Amino acid sequence: MEYTKGFEKLNLPEYFKFGIEIEANNVKTKGENGLYTGESAKYIKDKNWHMATKKEESLVAEGGAELVSPILHDTEKDWKDISDICEHIKKFPGKRGDEVVADEKCGLHVHFDAKCLLKDTNRMKTFLHLYAESE
Repeated sequence: MEYTKGFEKLNLPEYFKFGIEIEANNVKTKGENGLYTGESAKYIKDKNWHMATKKEESLVAEGGAELVSPILHDTEKDWKDISDICEHIKKFPGKRGDEVVADEKCGLHVHFDAKCLLKDTNRMKTFLHLYAESE
């Protein structure tokens, strides 16, 4: 599903940095027209995202994929890039159906810069609350 509500700023301070790892299942990653090959690999690299290593990918299971973001901020550009990457992944369904899925073998990992904890713990609580409700 594509995010259609537009950009919604979380009002995080500029010093607040985070990163995410997006996992999906039933993804064709290798070979001709794979997520990790050709024009797709160039697209991912041009957005400054990274493809999972074999070790990381093995945690998702066969047919799984994982993309790792660059350092992100609460900007319209970064939120748009996240949406674009999610839409991009969905273009590469694997052998188990017509759709890429996020199932019980997948997750979204969010990494926070620890400095944000030192500057304003209330903002971190608010952000975690918003994340928990969105999850």
